[in-house]
Amino acid sequence: MTPAGAGARRFYYRKVKSRVVMGLAVVATVLTPAPLFLIVGDLLFHGDAATAKKYGVTLSKTGMACAMCHPMASDTHPYEYPKFQEETSKFATLRDMINWCIEPPVKGKLLAPDDEKLRALEAYILAQRNGVPLAYGKH
Repeated sequence: MTPAGAGARRFYYRKVKSRVVMGLAVVATVLTPAPLFLIVGDLLFHGDAATAKKYGVTLSKTGMACAMCHPMASDTHPYEYPKFQEETSKFATLRDMINWCIEPPVKGKLLAPDDEKLRALEAYILAQRNGVPLAYGKH
């Protein structure tokens, strides 16, 4: 996967190590290049038209992007899946819920469960919740 509309490389902060130096806590943080699929997921999540066109995906026909309801993947609770969803009346995975959000609310075209674009969206959402403990079925 290569991003289409990614003019600037996207980076994610990663804490490397921390230690005490002369009585002060020092935390070494580095910028690491994000894996390409994570960048593609980020671009699709934020409605980048060039990336959607390149991959032939229609996530929305209403002009809405995932990030309009879920800025920085907020309120997605990926650490709680799989869980029972009242909207679908069945147990759902995170990928099921991504597809549910694509179809009814924004009139997009469903992605196959093993589609690389769906995996990229899932990876972006999970990356935004890095370090949050898993709590299946909660919420």
